[in-house]
Amino acid sequence: MTDLGNQKSPRAGRWMRVCLAGSLGLNLLVIGLAVGVFLRFDDSHGARRPPPSLTTTLYRTLPREEREALRRALRDAPQSRIQDRRENARELAVALRNTPYDSGAVEHLVFAQLDTRTVWQRAVLNAWMERVAAMSDDARRRYAGRVEEFMKNRPSFPHGRGAHAK
Repeated sequence: MTDLGNQKSPRAGRWMRVCLAGSLGLNLLVIGLAVGVFLRFDDSHGARRPPPSLTTTLYRTLPREEREALRRALRDAPQSRIQDRRENARELAVALRNTPYDSGAVEHLVFAQLDTRTVWQRAVLNAWMERVAAMSDDARRRYAGRVEEFMKNRPSFPHGRGAHAK
């Protein structure tokens, strides 16, 4: 008589292989994600983020009270409202979806945004120059030191919070 206890059904073996392959795939995915995160945030191989822009550096290194005064001065400056930026993005999305595609319309929207951004940056820099001109010689020297230190260390603290913003 045939011993049925030692025979395996072919169907059970196939499902077992599928489960093992799925498990292996998930394990490799998790390991890949972990290695990716490690490589993304590991700075030992020299892959650093680019340094912050000059405007960002100048703003973040100002003392807190100077940054607050600068923000107050810029509240009514052009392009300071996020709704305007959202509306510009919606208009661009519509222009990109249009059929037929009108590259002139897209170019106009993009360069109009660039022009608006330039006006905003000029307003920021003009307000910044007023703040710096009002500093004493000693305060300006200390500020210059913070700017140099900021660029050397390339801090990653968000929105101007950190050791340099005292």
